[in-house]
Amino acid sequence: MRTCGDCTACCEGWLHDESLEMEAGKPCQHCTSGGCAIYDNRPEEPCRTFRCEWLKNEEGFDDEMRPDRCGAILITDRPFKQWDVIRVIPVGVSVPNPTLSKVMHHAAETAKPLMWTERRPDFADHPMEVSVGSAGPEEFTIQMKWDMRPEDVWSYSNPANG
Repeated sequence: MRTCGDCTACCEGWLHDESLEMEAGKPCQHCTSGGCAIYDNRPEEPCRTFRCEWLKNEEGFDDEMRPDRCGAILITDRPFKQWDVIRVIPVGVSVPNPTLSKVMHHAAETAKPLMWTERRPDFADHPMEVSVGSAGPEEFTIQMKWDMRPEDVWSYSNPANG
């Protein structure tokens, strides 16, 4: 079973969590250069229960897909409407192209829709303003367009769907 090791990407503020006052550009108040300052007493939610897809899926993602190495946090346990999706959250402004390509390939192989976000270059001043990209079945992209601003949804064809 994998462990986080030196990776602290989920604590560095790339994921939003109100209870820890964490958002893009603002890491968890307990995150230090040596890891979590309260590790032994960290809260159950989200700290003890959160597991990124890299931790959970050793067969699907190699060591280079660890969030601090690949530049993205992958999440699969948060559906979008009725869709079982792969969410890709950048560690920074955007998901690096090689990482996005690997995840798109994985999504096609597993027939899962994919959604990823990109932040504004000045994200520290606008942490909640993101653009969203998607790949997968046409019905998924249509659902995303209904529930998000159409100009923020980029649709890419998923090789599994022709």
